[in-house]
Amino acid sequence: MKFRLFSLCLVVVFIACAPAEDASIIAADFATLRALDPRTPGSLQHHQAQTYISEQLQAAGWRVERDGFDATPLEGDPVPMMNLIAVKKGRGDKLTVLATHYDTKPTAPGYVADGASGAAVLLDVARNLPNEATENTVWLVFFDGHEPFGDAFAPRDGLYGSRQLASKMERDGSLTKIDKLFVVDRVGGTDLKLAMPFRFSADLLGDIAEAAADLGHPELVDLKQPRQRLWNDHKPFFDKGVREVMPVVGLVNGRSEESMRSVSRVVKRLVNVVPTDF
Repeated sequence: MKFRLFSLCLVVVFIACAPAEDASIIAADFATLRALDPRTPGSLQHHQAQTYISEQLQAAGWRVERDGFDATPLEGDPVPMMNLIAVKKGRGDKLTVLATHYDTKPTAPGYVADGASGAAVLLDVARNLPNEATENTVWLVFFDGHEPFGDAFAPRDGLYGSRQLASKMERDGSLTKIDKLFVVDRVGGTDLKLAMPFRFSADLLGDIAEAAADLGHPELVDLKQPRQRLWNDHKPFFDKGVREVMPVVGLVNGRSEESMRSVSRVVKRLVNVVPTDF
């Protein structure tokens, strides 16, 4: 345990001292979160991951909102959970939402890498978006409770954080403000290719393909792939009528720094839209 904490402190110090554009920061964020695995809701490691993500977002100048709630498993007592929402005010009241999750199942290394890669990408976005106001207000959302308590996703098991936020936004009327929503998950695979879902926005898929090609990463998007049913955090929003959703989800798990960096560059292009009259 002492070695684990010492290693974690070294990674945190490295991130704090490194320049914002240092590409290895993505790998350092990934390693920091992996050092806290498994990040099961309610565990000490889970709380440490919350603290780490919040501190990194605040250090990058983002306002962080905490959306606490109790998740009710199919069996057992309610489990306290916490979505983290980083906000960068834009010139309009429409929202561009870039989301991921930071929790893991108690076991299974693949699930652990899955949660860490998306969080590392969003932290990189937070540090590197320019200061000028974007057209839309940008939310970086770190969902809790993505993973089911059971062996597989079910209508009432899994996606607890995204179901919570979608319902909350529906109640307060802000759901209609979502202009586009991207969910980043499982993006550390070597030779990464993004999965093609059944439920998605054709316009946003086109935006991703164009950005990937422009930035030298055309391999990310293969439009000839068969469609897949992706049970991911875009689903609760799509089910409530939000159609401008796009999962940015890899076909396989992994820890490739190059893949995470490629996805980060693409999604930064997608959220960094400034008004033409700026």
